[in-house]
Amino acid sequence: KATYLTYTNGAELFRALEYAEDNYGYDTSMIFEHIMRKYDPYVVKNALCLDYVLPDISLSDSLKRGEAVVIAHLVYDDLFDKYLYYLKNVPAEIDIVITTNSEEKKNTIEQLYRPALKNRLEIRLVENRGRDISALFVGCADILMKYEYLCFVHDKKSSQKEYSCVGLEFDRLNWENMLHSPGYITNIINLMKKHRYLGLLTPFGVNHGTYFHSSIDYWTTCRNVVLDLADRLGIKRPDVNSQMFVVGTCFWCRTSAMKKLFEYRFALEDFPGEPLPKDATISHALERIFPYVAAHHGYCSGWVYNTEYARVELSDLRYVSETTVRHLRAIPEIHYDTSRLLFLQIDSYARARKKAPAPQNKLSRKQRLKQKIKSITPPFLLNLYRKIKYGGSV
Repeated sequence: KATYLTYTNGAELFRALEYAEDNYGYDTSMIFEHIMRKYDPYVVKNALCLDYVLPDISLSDSLKRGEAVVIAHLVYDDLFDKYLYYLKNVPAEIDIVITTNSEEKKNTIEQLYRPALKNRLEIRLVENRGRDISALFVGCADILMKYEYLCFVHDKKSSQKEYSCVGLEFDRLNWENMLHSPGYITNIINLMKKHRYLGLLTPFGVNHGTYFHSSIDYWTTCRNVVLDLADRLGIKRPDVNSQMFVVGTCFWCRTSAMKKLFEYRFALEDFPGEPLPKDATISHALERIFPYVAAHHGYCSGWVYNTEYARVELSDLRYVSETTVRHLRAIPEIHYDTSRLLFLQIDSYARARKKAPAPQNKLSRKQRLKQKIKSITPPFLLNLYRKIKYGGSV
């Protein structure tokens, strides 16, 4: 990508590919079987600009009854009204399966959802062990390969986050970019029909709150469990430097792209019981394995945005990139006049820093503790402390 940005805006590869598709009728699956064996899914996504902004209005309503299904795992009964809004967007030709974890919740969903979703709705009772992941792979194992296209979504609160609105916006991001409107959903399916090499479409990376760190530290403590799962499925081990993953385990897919995963018979015993560990479980491994399963079958993975979120994301990413580059100018070792040279300079600087000896920490233990307390204390408390001690705020 960096090389292309030296000469153009990086669109040449996907333009050439789509020209061949539209004008020659060439079977591009042969191209992608080779590409996906050789390159990481995230590298391919960026090289081919597989970020799709789809409108609410569809120019084609050519959906066939029974070719697609939406599976939703819902357990927070105080949010049932919220998710009904999105599930009502699902076109009438698409089946809907809802899983939940108690008989009482199942009855509530029946009363609330049935009038709007009619006979295409199926409600399944599943055990809570493994949460949404086991609901999909165990509770719905018999239907995963029944359809050509499949969407999976689930409810989310993220109550562990620093602010409730951080988790709420993540949840909204997932549902809005999967089930935004009937036309938007139709456009997602028609996009996969048009481009046979597309196997997986997910929401984009999360860039707000402490989720921002996850977009950089993709593997967290999950590296080994993901590699073990890849061996278990019989697919190529992922590149641990890759950043591509299914955000919040919400996605649209071509089921043939997930065959290795969907046909593997997971058991409830594969998943840890409650309380679920925060990281490094098979659930966290499955969250990260989807693009690599698609690559095994010769399919690409991409990100999909509705127009509202594309507007927000473009603004956010531009702010982050411009702010970062502006501060990089203050580092003497980094000098550039093209984006490619900037990337090379940053890489060179980072390598040099790794080789440099670590600076000696000359602060005393008491001073380090004082700095730590200062860094985590809200400003208004610091000002109050200074006012009491010094007779006025500083």
